[in-house]
Amino acid sequence: MTDTFFNTTVTYRTDSTVFMPYDSLVRITPDTPIEDIWTEEEVQQTVRNKRKLAFQAVSHCVADSGRDFLTKALQGMLNLDLYGGCGGRSCDSNCYNTEMDNHFFYFAFENSVCPQYITEKFWRALRKLTIPVVLHRAVFSGIDIPPNAFIAADDFGTVEELAQYLISVQNDTERHLNHFEWTKTYRKSPYSYRFSPLCELCQMLHKKRDPSENSIDLNKFWPLKECKKDFVQKFLLRN
Repeated sequence: MTDTFFNTTVTYRTDSTVFMPYDSLVRITPDTPIEDIWTEEEVQQTVRNKRKLAFQAVSHCVADSGRDFLTKALQGMLNLDLYGGCGGRSCDSNCYNTEMDNHFFYFAFENSVCPQYITEKFWRALRKLTIPVVLHRAVFSGIDIPPNAFIAADDFGTVEELAQYLISVQNDTERHLNHFEWTKTYRKSPYSYRFSPLCELCQMLHKKRDPSENSIDLNKFWPLKECKKDFVQKFLLRN
């Protein structure tokens, strides 16, 4: 099989032939139903109901990103509720939703740090108005997500600075609300495909195309070096 064997990609990345994200923000338009628009009172009420600082649910305990090292470091600095196979406590879907409602922050640390690799961890938190804390801001390059909608660990010089910022946001309602400015521009509901990505792929396959058209060099499209292995360990070493 040659490097240019494929001519179509279906992935979460925006440069794919067929874009298939885990979720995506959709901007409000004049046609957006009123029930799909956040009101200021809804946002403020959701914020008022939060009582706990942060939580995380993780089942894959040894990840390429090294996320467990950052979780362990933060555990010693702030109140963190940890669930899943790595936390010693189970949490079903009802528990998960309740914890989202109760917490200010969710540690959406991915198992890999790769361009535009943003999974349901991030999106579930965002939809519940629980601020996602991520590992690396550059992962979001090219994605239509306001920079203040989430917090990136590598925006801070040290883990201590990150922990102090999270605590300060918990204690400052105005600063906390600033992280939800995105609700004034984007719809409540999750991203809805115009039609199924698989249907889109099927439609493409039924079109007459030159087999060599848009051939893709997978080594260039998906280079392993773009993923940052041991990202957290390197972040901690700079502290």
